[in-house]
Amino acid sequence: MKKVYLAFDLGASSGRLMMGYRQGEALQMEEIHRFANGPVSMGQRLYWDVPYLLQQMKEGLKKISRLPVEAVCIGIDTWGVDYGYIGADGSLLGLPFCYRDPKNQEAMEEWNVNFGDIYAIAGLQKMALNTAFQLYYDITRRPQLLRAAKHLLWMPDLLAYFLTGEVSCEYTIASTSMLLDAGKRDWSPDILAELEKQFSDGPAPSLRALLPEIRRPGQVLGTLTPAVQEETGLSAIPVAVVASHDTASAVAGTPFESQTHAFLSSGTWSLLGLETENPWTGESSYQADFTNEGGADGKTLYLKNISGLWVVQQLRKEWHMEYPAMIQLARQAIGGEFRIDPEDASFVAPSSMEEAIRAYCAAHYGKEPQTRGQILAAVYQGLTETYRGCLDAMRAITGCQPDTLHMVGGGIQDTLLCQLTAQVTGVPVVTGPVEAAALGNILLQMVALGELGSLQQGRDMVRRSTKLERYEP
Repeated sequence: MKKVYLAFDLGASSGRLMMGYRQGEALQMEEIHRFANGPVSMGQRLYWDVPYLLQQMKEGLKKISRLPVEAVCIGIDTWGVDYGYIGADGSLLGLPFCYRDPKNQEAMEEWNVNFGDIYAIAGLQKMALNTAFQLYYDITRRPQLLRAAKHLLWMPDLLAYFLTGEVSCEYTIASTSMLLDAGKRDWSPDILAELEKQFSDGPAPSLRALLPEIRRPGQVLGTLTPAVQEETGLSAIPVAVVASHDTASAVAGTPFESQTHAFLSSGTWSLLGLETENPWTGESSYQADFTNEGGADGKTLYLKNISGLWVVQQLRKEWHMEYPAMIQLARQAIGGEFRIDPEDASFVAPSSMEEAIRAYCAAHYGKEPQTRGQILAAVYQGLTETYRGCLDAMRAITGCQPDTLHMVGGGIQDTLLCQLTAQVTGVPVVTGPVEAAALGNILLQMVALGELGSLQQGRDMVRRSTKLERYEP
């Protein structure tokens, strides 16, 4: 019977269960179950529907139980920063907030702290979605929730908890929180103390007591609980600690062609950066607003979070169009004068993305784009010029001169984006695989079970398994 590894790869717009298995010297992947995801609006707040996500994951496992395969391990990766609370009785204390909730901006503007000092420790770019700002909101608006909580778990660890009963925090997901000391790679007592000062309704509870010990990728967390086994028809399958932040998983699954590479994980978000040995937390990096996140193999992912295909995705929903038709419209209009800044706050969660783009162009150019093609071209040109500026700044700060930009993720199916990225940045672009995050997830399961001796062995296997495409400037 074929032995298979199971990767749950959950993004902000969809989730999926991928099955991976060795076939000779190559790694084969199959999609088993896919489901929609997205924030749920209730009242004035945006939440993640954890019961729905968990049920969809179990549906995927039920499908596996009906296949003639032997599942040997499970791993989970998701987006970063968002979290939930577990109470003393083991239950979930309310639904986790979504990082796009407007309260986060409110909290960032209100917290009176020296962000330069915070950056020198955590090395994360100042973004309203960061966990520390969300936690500030909880402390100042609903402190009773923290007093009732026993554990704070980020999304992949929260889902793993309800599958295994094990409380844990994986390193790469912890690195998205702005609570971690990027150099020591452990919780920062100084940042936690700054947050504890914000309690005003009595003695501050220990935030450190809420945070689990940090675990590195490539080890076994636990096994499916008896209840989950009974519900899904599976046995006590091990659940591994993988690079549970999807960016770290995607970089882990990338078969880099050279030692001087940059990476771009392209999807709802664009994560553009370099693999470095140590974090960069100096003043120049702070002013450039770069992030230091954890990598699966002990390296730092020095990157910038850029709002990627989010704008295009929202236009697609608004226009009820398919991507190929949209790409064709954009291709015909490339070269026009309009460009948007994908980081502008007006594009975070507008009621109409088209109207937001028109308003932006009217404010910056004195006129609006007239066609859908011009609107899309403004997005593509703005996004790729943001990539160029990001790479230029990284070169200046680190001295690194990447000779290739390796793109992975769903965005590489957009050939216009890939070619325009090479053209605008002046760096050759290599693309593949689409499913890099799921592949990285599975490679680290293999490391955890001893089937692979190192992540590099896994990347070599991915290279043998993947057809890479190249785009010249």
